[in-house]
Amino acid sequence: STETAAKTALEQVDTSKTLVVYSGRKEKLIAPILEQFTADTGVPVEAKYGGSTDMGLLIAEEGDKTPADVFISQSPGPVGYLGDKDLLATLPSSITSQTMGSAANTWVGISARQRVLVYNTNTVDPTTLPASVVDMSKPEWASRAAISAKNSSFQDWLTLLRLEIGDAAAEKWLSDFVANGGKWDYGNNTSIVQATGAGEQEMGLVNHYYLAEVKAGDPTLKAENHNFADGDIGGAILLATASITKSSDNVTNAQALVEYLLSNAGQKYFSGATYEYLLTNNARAIDGKLDAFLNKVKIVNFDKLGSELAETLALIKRAGINL
Repeated sequence: STETAAKTALEQVDTSKTLVVYSGRKEKLIAPILEQFTADTGVPVEAKYGGSTDMGLLIAEEGDKTPADVFISQSPGPVGYLGDKDLLATLPSSITSQTMGSAANTWVGISARQRVLVYNTNTVDPTTLPASVVDMSKPEWASRAAISAKNSSFQDWLTLLRLEIGDAAAEKWLSDFVANGGKWDYGNNTSIVQATGAGEQEMGLVNHYYLAEVKAGDPTLKAENHNFADGDIGGAILLATASITKSSDNVTNAQALVEYLLSNAGQKYFSGATYEYLLTNNARAIDGKLDAFLNKVKIVNFDKLGSELAETLALIKRAGINL
């Protein structure tokens, strides 16, 4: 079980060795669970935060000299990119058997989220919103919508769009979105949700859980999520991931952290504090929310996201967006 596996890893930790974590997820989301891990295990953790794509590129640049032991990414693309460069360790079956992950067992999903369209409830009639994300590049929608082009979840989603409709059509979609007045320079999902709720923006493409996160701080926020039609690529599921670098000399502690993130304590944190979907077999048996929407969303080949990341970044540039 998850708990037994986590306990086994935790029993072997070396509290004299500091674990170095590179996180592409925000400090306010990840720091509390890392602190909880340290409190429960005695393992000191040093964390470096940045965008997931930037962190992945940094590890690639540092190569086998990277101080990072564990890389937590907002989405599969950056870890897949590192896996393709042979910079990630193969994870043991005690970890990979618990959850979704890469075919090569170099990363695992630690939580799941769905892509949605957040909209302002004062200015937008939800019954008029498009059933497919493909329509979002048309003038009547793009001129009112926002994306965060530098965000790794958007970049991974754009890779999925390329794989779904082809490179030429995906490039035209993004170019049209920009040409038709779509805003692309928001720094992250949170700022899109805040701007939408404040009426500065009418709608935006984001991950589902940001609305609940922002509403927790401001229950009066004038925003709701719109789901595209069942099976539409606009409602694809993406995974937050954890991986261990191949060059890590702190493997036991690194494995203990990944086990901890997959334990019931870790999963409870992700579903409670970050409003995400639970992902491990144990957690999904307790909370059926993920299975309920897995039946409705497009299941994608996560392994392709890493090898396609460079081409997606090039496509973004060709569409007139300078990250």
